[in-house]
Amino acid sequence: MRSKQAIEKAVDVLTAGGVIAYPTEQCFGLGCDPDNPQAVQRILDIKQRSADQGLILIGLDQQQFDPYADFAALNTEQLERVVTSWPGPNTWLIPAYEHTSTLLRGSHESIAVRATANEICRDLLTAFGKALVSTSANRHGQPSILESTDVVSLLGKDVDYVLEFSVGGAAKPSTIRDALNNQQLR
Repeated sequence: MRSKQAIEKAVDVLTAGGVIAYPTEQCFGLGCDPDNPQAVQRILDIKQRSADQGLILIGLDQQQFDPYADFAALNTEQLERVVTSWPGPNTWLIPAYEHTSTLLRGSHESIAVRATANEICRDLLTAFGKALVSTSANRHGQPSILESTDVVSLLGKDVDYVLEFSVGGAAKPSTIRDALNNQQLR
C-alpha cells in the first residue's frame, strides 16, 4: 500500500525538523532535512556515530545536490560518469562547497550523494522538494534494519515517524566511489 497521506505526513515531520525512518533500496534509513543542523545532529546521536564520518544525501537528480556539491569541480568525463549512473545504487563523493556543513560532509572535502531509484524514496523526495539525509537506521556498528517493526522496537521514540513500507530488496548497500578518480571505497 503506497499512501500519499503517509508521504505527506513524513514531509510534515521533515519540515518541522523531525527525523524519519523510511525504506531504501537495501534497508531502512534515517532521514532529515540536510539544512537543519539540529535534526542532522539528532541522527548522529541516534546512530551513536561520529560527525567526522559524514553522511549520504539522497536526491532525485544533480539539481537537488547543487546546494551542497560542487559539480563544476568535475570535468566533462567525470560528470558524465556520475549522472549516467543515476538513478541507481551508486553513491558518489563530489567536492563539497566550503559552506556545506561539516555535520553532512564530516572531516572530508567531499560530500556523498546518490540519486535513488527507490520508488518510495523518489515519492518522498518529490514531495519534500529537496535532498534528504540518508543513513542506515541502526546504531553504529549494528546490523541494518530491514523491517519497520524493528525500527520501532530498536529505535523507539528516537524517530519521529516511520514510513511503513517494504525495503527494495537489494542484497548490499550502494557502492561509494570518488567522482574525481573513480576509486571505489565501498
